[in-house]
Amino acid sequence: LEDLLAFSHESVIRAVAFMKKPVISAVGHQTDNMLSDLAADVRAATPSEAAEMAVKESWSLSQDVDRQMDDLISIARSRLDERAWELSMLSRGMVPKNMALILDSYQSHLERELSSLTSCAKNYLAVMDQRTASLVEPLVRLDPKNIFLRGYTLTESPGGLVKSIFDVKEGTRITTHVIDGKIESTVKGRKDNGR
Repeated sequence: LEDLLAFSHESVIRAVAFMKKPVISAVGHQTDNMLSDLAADVRAATPSEAAEMAVKESWSLSQDVDRQMDDLISIARSRLDERAWELSMLSRGMVPKNMALILDSYQSHLERELSSLTSCAKNYLAVMDQRTASLVEPLVRLDPKNIFLRGYTLTESPGGLVKSIFDVKEGTRITTHVIDGKIESTVKGRKDNGR
């Protein structure tokens, strides 16, 4: 638990509280409660649960994008149908002398509408990409490979994760996970931090 006390430090809590992007806290497991958990937008019991939360939200954003695109296409089709109906009405009556000018006007109008819809769709997709990226970034930091690359390891015993010297005893078989595999070893003794 001492290794996690840094996440209850005032500077860390302030940094989490004032983050502009949403923060998912996943410092320890369910039994470990840090003050930074209270400052975060959402608390996850484990990094795996945090990843599930972020991916689920990203999927929801993707669904929103699909719905918005469907709406834009529906609007475009509706406007094109209106213009086609107007042209059909014109073709049934007397063709005015300036028909070419009228058609040019309709074509220009349609091109402007299409350009506006395209621009709108691109802007919306850019915003969604940015929001999705802000959700993916924490996942990258939580990726165990990146944690291992910084030199951290994860040690397990038959009783579960080893967080303290009191989680093992002399003769306990332990497995230490590193970036490229795992190391099997046996505890020969325990030594605290000088106390």
